[in-house]
Amino acid sequence: MHLYGPYSHEVAQELHDVIEMELLKEDNLNMGFTQGTACETYLKQHEREIETYRNKLDAVLERFGSFSPLLLELYATTHFIATARYQTYGAVTKQEVYYGSSPGVGE
Repeated sequence: MHLYGPYSHEVAQELHDVIEMELLKEDNLNMGFTQGTACETYLKQHEREIETYRNKLDAVLERFGSFSPLLLELYATTHFIATARYQTYGAVTKQEVYYGSSPGVGE
């Protein structure tokens, strides 16, 4: 799942764990994931906790649910770069994130 960066050991471990628990299974044909055999049981067991976050989960799924893992990784990497640049330079434009120029460099 890691093509662009930055690599997250925590995310990789969580993904490994849910695959091991058979909550998800890898869909190598489509480079994605599908529901695992234990998913329905897990959802029923944790229905109360899930309901607490239902609105947030629905919003995330509405916004990103149709994205491929590759596109999600690209979005996450872009967000990481924008955040890091903002913390370093303050205000950052889309062009600075897309093309990597630093504020004040090359002006």
